[in-house]
Amino acid sequence: MNLAQLAAKLNLSTAAVSKALNDKPDISEETRQLVKEAAKRYGYSPNIAARQLKRGKTGVVALIMPPDGVNAYHTSYFFYKINVGLHKLLAAHDYLPFIYAPTCAEDELKQIERFLSEKVVDCVILTDTHNNDERIKLLHSKGLPFAAMGRTDDERHLHCVDMDYEQMTYDAVHYALEQGYQRLAVVTFGDDCSFGWRIKEGFEQAISAHGLAPDEHSIHVMPKHDGVGALALSQLMAQPTPPDFVLLVNDDVLYSALSYGRRHNLKLPQMMCLNSSSEFFDFVNPCDHGFEIPFDELGAALGEAVLHAIQDPKGTKPYHKIVQVPLKALQRRTL
Repeated sequence: MNLAQLAAKLNLSTAAVSKALNDKPDISEETRQLVKEAAKRYGYSPNIAARQLKRGKTGVVALIMPPDGVNAYHTSYFFYKINVGLHKLLAAHDYLPFIYAPTCAEDELKQIERFLSEKVVDCVILTDTHNNDERIKLLHSKGLPFAAMGRTDDERHLHCVDMDYEQMTYDAVHYALEQGYQRLAVVTFGDDCSFGWRIKEGFEQAISAHGLAPDEHSIHVMPKHDGVGALALSQLMAQPTPPDFVLLVNDDVLYSALSYGRRHNLKLPQMMCLNSSSEFFDFVNPCDHGFEIPFDELGAALGEAVLHAIQDPKGTKPYHKIVQVPLKALQRRTL
């Protein structure tokens, strides 16, 4: 049943029915309830495409995944889980998010250019932000609304959501020292990766806050590739005094480190990872404490950032949301 048919059933004008369904103030409460009850009874569903066309919108939002091959196993789980909360919030505002997975960085830029030229989306969601991000400069220059999962060095006009990596890193360092560990190290991402550098800086600040001195042997900033954990662990364990506690950027890096240690029969240090998103992680996690990422909260916050970006594409009043992720005891699962 469409709007006109519902109006005919109730002997009301389509304008009155539309106002009642959209909770406009210039309609009586009695009519509002009458229309909404009839809509449920007769199975009325709004024509979202027509509504968006009237508003001059496509009703489509593009979540652009990090390019394939860049920690793809971890990032695919991470953003598919975030998409649940994102989809729920945007659907309530008649927007449909879809996930686009580029094959490489060049493919991602080409797709953004296509979004710009063909006007097929109302907003773009960037992921895996960098401190000096060319995509952000491009989108700002062309005026296409966008939001970002992740911060940059310049957030003056950026609608963005991120996790509080600095606090997470501090909490992990504090936990390790309280448990009696003395030689701490961190493995994180370089390549101008925004959250990678925030983890590095958070580690340095946390170590200093506890009266210790970070050094070049305790901080491993690595390029993104599938063997990061194995390479980092081999370097850490080759030191004259290896660390007894290692903080790892995500579960991909942890898996690689565990695999390397098992192949070489190493006595491994205690390891804790910041970002874990796959269900498999619960079975192999070597630490009894960790961070449970609030995916629904992140997704909903990202949806809010999208709505702000559509209303304020120039970022005159940027939406910033830093989500807290507390350290907690984790429930062990076994096969």
